[in-house]
Amino acid sequence: YEEEYMRTVRERPWFRSYASDNQEEHRRLGRRLVDLAVRYASVAPNTGDRTSLLLEGRQIGEHYGRSGAEHGLTSSETVEAFLYFRFPVFRAVTGMIEEEGLATRRAARLFSEIGSFMDQVLVATVIMALYS
Repeated sequence: YEEEYMRTVRERPWFRSYASDNQEEHRRLGRRLVDLAVRYASVAPNTGDRTSLLLEGRQIGEHYGRSGAEHGLTSSETVEAFLYFRFPVFRAVTGMIEEEGLATRRAARLFSEIGSFMDQVLVATVIMALYS
């Protein structure tokens, strides 16, 4: 799966705009984003922990937006890149749900919470892409 996914992305013009060190940095930040999203979904709503997790996620989004602008990507290309790499986040969550055998209600809430988190990160990405 991962090899095929990465082979496909290498064909995208926006991916080729990044040097290998930028790609590695984005990979590292992407892994961190997965961790933040899962932790965000696991913490009770309206808590300080959740707020700090979302703040860090938004900062990563801002970094993605700024980096895209610095590499000459349009806002549309930056969004496409974000959405392309958003899919593995949900794939990781699906794997976790299956591995842990979560009940349908819990799995649905987890997807909803992670979707909300990632949407807010995307908004931060777009705002920074537009204004960088």
